[in-house]
Amino acid sequence: MAATGPDFGRLRNLPPEIHEIFNDEDSREEFLGFSDVNDDSDDDFDAENAQGWQQVNADHQRRQPPPFTGNPGFQVDVSADPSFLDFVFLMIPADSFDVMSLQTNKYARDYLSGTQLLPHSRFVGAVLAMGLVIHEDISDYWSTDLVLATPFFPSIMSRDRFLNVLLFFHLANNDNYIPRGRDGYDPLFKLGAVYRNIVRNFRDVWQPNKNICVDEGMVPFRGNIHFKVHNPDKQDKYGFKAYEVCDSSNGYCCKFELYTVRSDETTSGKGKTYDLVMGLMDGYLRKGHVLYVDNYYTSPILFYDLYKEDTLACGTSRHRKGIPARIKETKLKEKGEKLVMVKGPLMVMKYKDRKDVVMLSTIHSAKNIDLGDL
Repeated sequence: MAATGPDFGRLRNLPPEIHEIFNDEDSREEFLGFSDVNDDSDDDFDAENAQGWQQVNADHQRRQPPPFTGNPGFQVDVSADPSFLDFVFLMIPADSFDVMSLQTNKYARDYLSGTQLLPHSRFVGAVLAMGLVIHEDISDYWSTDLVLATPFFPSIMSRDRFLNVLLFFHLANNDNYIPRGRDGYDPLFKLGAVYRNIVRNFRDVWQPNKNICVDEGMVPFRGNIHFKVHNPDKQDKYGFKAYEVCDSSNGYCCKFELYTVRSDETTSGKGKTYDLVMGLMDGYLRKGHVLYVDNYYTSPILFYDLYKEDTLACGTSRHRKGIPARIKETKLKEKGEKLVMVKGPLMVMKYKDRKDVVMLSTIHSAKNIDLGDL
């Protein structure tokens, strides 16, 4: 199969029940100044020092970027005509369903002193389908109302059975749980090996194309857990925050990490967002990738260290440590006006659009490109 990215529109071998459903049936620090424009290889280059920036014009030329040497596409065998379940099992190994059944039944037995729920992976299928068919209330999936009725769900299990399994659904053995506040506490313990396997498979199954991005996503959740976050800018405002590396050509999430508010993690001394991005980029360096980020992650020291690893980067910027003071202080008057400064491989540009926009890049020039009528 050609490695052009997951094409879920080609999935024709869906179970009859799925056909029934579908066929009708998005840290502030000051950045001060930079030196020799072409000294990209200077070992003493200090990206956090705001001195040494030099103003240039739009004709400033960059050195040839490193070649892209990645091997994008599927890293596992995929059939020529994959089914929906083929992709599910790529991410969730078949033995994960055994773990789900085992731990759910154990938790139910511990809770009910002997009551056992029969193992059944149809429950997981129903949960996945609920991500595709949205109802306001969980009971609506079993509604007999002509407007709300979704025959798939009652065809695989009863509502009460589903709710019973949901009540006790478990992924890890509580006997091994270490409470919060004690040595060895793991905030993600209850997600168990199933979560770790899914994270590994998302990383191993697909290698991204040249252009990639790092951003945050939300996993909707309104339960009681201390690292739940509220983000009013997201469609799902409450839940787990996930930091993600995605393939810009198709949106595939290659790697993700849940935010757990841990304060005991060791750092490089270059900032938490620096450590976060460098951690996420582990495995994608020295391959010629181009990373795109927003102003939450952008910093001169991050972009310079990525550059040393043959990884170019671009992103909008806040006035972080290392950005020249002139960029911050200059007032642009007319739309299209810009101020461009460089220091080694770093270029910072302030541009007047509807408002002032500051961008940092190790790949682009400052030349205007006519995009025509958008």
